[in-house]
Amino acid sequence: MKQEHDGNPPPEKKLWRTRALLASGMTRAGIDKAVAEGTMFKVCHGVYSDREPTDGERLGAFVAARPELAYTGETAAFLYGLTDLSWPATARVPRKNSHDGGRRLSLTTGSVRRSRMIRGVPATSPLETAVDLSLPDATLRSFLQEQYRGARGNDALAEDLAALPPQRRARAAELLDGLITGTASNLELRAGNSRRRAVT
Repeated sequence: MKQEHDGNPPPEKKLWRTRALLASGMTRAGIDKAVAEGTMFKVCHGVYSDREPTDGERLGAFVAARPELAYTGETAAFLYGLTDLSWPATARVPRKNSHDGGRRLSLTTGSVRRSRMIRGVPATSPLETAVDLSLPDATLRSFLQEQYRGARGNDALAEDLAALPPQRRARAAELLDGLITGTASNLELRAGNSRRRAVT
């Protein structure tokens, strides 16, 4: 017979799943009471913490609970450093999965053909993220230029472009038109930017 817990989470842990709390001797009523009293915090469905979670910890907890998701839109933009985080977070899961994410997570269903690990969690590719956003084109083009520089920049861009659904490629083409990517040096990037400004 399990001994009734004192209502506090087990010591020396930061995050717990419901099953771990129940195994430690807490009851569901005890968990609810601890959350109501502020001695424990609900991070997401089935995950709890001993302190108020940061935005990053919440996003990580969602992935821990649903490893098949990838962040999209403005949440992906936040992970890439383009915008502030707004709630609910947005993510996509495969069609066979439930799209009920609760109050803090808005889910759509569908495939994410290309993703990147950003700050330890999966997000749509830089190109798909940019296509989804309503930020100024200059901001998005600068972001894409930075994301696709380096020795594999052009290869990664080609793969990300090929993975986009056909109906989104026209917008991608607008953002990529004349963009300098790949192994271009900083001097070449500056020269290219100056030329574009001169003709606009």
